[in-house]
Amino acid sequence: MTTTVIGISITESALASPTTITAGIQITYMVGIATATVATNQNIPVAIKDAADFATKYTGAAEIVTQSVKLFFNNYPEGKLLFVAANDPAISANPTDKGHILHVLTLLTNQRELDLGILIIPEISSYTTQADRTAIYSGAESLAQKTGWLHFTNTATATDTKAEALAERELYASQLGHSALYYGMGIDADDKQVPINVAAAAIALRRFKEDSAYSPPGGAQYPIKGIKLVSGYVTSETDFTELRDKGINVIQKIPKVGLCFWGARTLATDTKFSQINSRVAISLLNRQLQESLTPLLFESSDPQGYTRREVIRIAVSLLQQAYVNGGLSGTTPEEAYRVVELDVPSDSSIPNLRRVQIKIYARFVDTLEQIEIQLINVDIIPSVQAA
Repeated sequence: MTTTVIGISITESALASPTTITAGIQITYMVGIATATVATNQNIPVAIKDAADFATKYTGAAEIVTQSVKLFFNNYPEGKLLFVAANDPAISANPTDKGHILHVLTLLTNQRELDLGILIIPEISSYTTQADRTAIYSGAESLAQKTGWLHFTNTATATDTKAEALAERELYASQLGHSALYYGMGIDADDKQVPINVAAAAIALRRFKEDSAYSPPGGAQYPIKGIKLVSGYVTSETDFTELRDKGINVIQKIPKVGLCFWGARTLATDTKFSQINSRVAISLLNRQLQESLTPLLFESSDPQGYTRREVIRIAVSLLQQAYVNGGLSGTTPEEAYRVVELDVPSDSSIPNLRRVQIKIYARFVDTLEQIEIQLINVDIIPSVQAA
């Protein structure tokens, strides 16, 4: 469930199978531990223009964070990166404690004005204790569910075998596919290790912007820049297939192209949410519906059915736009989506109260997804009882 506006609740439940939709995601949120040169820049998203700008605004960041900022902008110089410096005053004596990151993830979960984005936490890879990585992953997954974000995570810096990657993957779950796992550490031009999920986020944003919001975040069109080799590189097709089928994304070297992401899987426990571009597309449509329907909140009555018709008009308009832009599949709009109205039981103590449930069925990647909108209003002007 993804809710950002009090009064609107959108519930997701998979029903059947076929298709794809897009994501207008244009922001990467990077969470890390660093000291802000301006005190107010702690625990809030701050725009970063490039690696030099990051160095000016933050000091004391771990090497893996500073190198990650460089890698992000190497792959998308125009990309929008918001850095969130995690700092829990209660544990300030221990500057590397995972509690700083968990603290800021909780703070972000309580914010309602955050735009859709991709979440990355470079330092998760550098924690040597699996329990620490799992705790951070769980906090990030919870945040992504709440905001509709996609969370890209990475296996540990010391993970350099398929067996280790598969073992770590088994500890992570994402019911509706909000989180995706990447295997491998890039070695950059400075001979430093940097998690490849950072480059994955940058390339995903670039593809959404330059190609289509419905593009999968990988492929030979966008080779990775800023790394010269990969620790944990997968050479065997059998290994690649096994990792992919378990929802682990890897890098492949494409002849005459270079190192590229080959895989766009999530960690969904429900395989209907296994594609990254499908998850992003669902989140986008959810957010569009929330924003478009907000002006219709708190209508006191609907005696002529205006509110109900307006909700359906807005929903159909958004679905048709997604279909025309290639975000929904089907040879006709009727195959791509449909809207159904249902009356549900109402409070009998309130005269003429009608509770209407509007169900939207849209075909995304490999799944027919159901989105429910519930209207509660007085559908007929209440009658006046004679004294």
